[in-house]
Amino acid sequence: MELTKGVEEVKGIELPEDFLFEIGRSCMETNEIKAIVDAFKELGYGSVMVSDYLKGKLSRDESKRVESALLANMKKYYPSKDDDALYERLGVMRMASRNDSKLEDIYSDKLTKENMEKIAKDSKYIEDL
Repeated sequence: MELTKGVEEVKGIELPEDFLFEIGRSCMETNEIKAIVDAFKELGYGSVMVSDYLKGKLSRDESKRVESALLANMKKYYPSKDDDALYERLGVMRMASRNDSKLEDIYSDKLTKENMEKIAKDSKYIEDL
């Protein structure tokens, strides 16, 4: 929580608990997190409401506005990725946010038999993944 408060102060925008939850669900990279925070800040939001976007809770017009800002900011952090790759990544984030069964796809590289055995022996091992 201290790290969150520090980022909130530096960026000047609230990072709600559901955003932190979405980071984990979607296995977001640092640059994806920066792009999302930047997008919501640029749009004038006081809070990173990415969960509302991912879950489809925004109006159609607002969703398009947010998506456009997200894609523009992701392009800044990932200049070598084409628009299709960025759209696909947002789609994966939406699926992870809306459907628990999609989490297995996202974390499949970590859900190996070896890792599951280590977790069974010591549940704290999951923090190292």
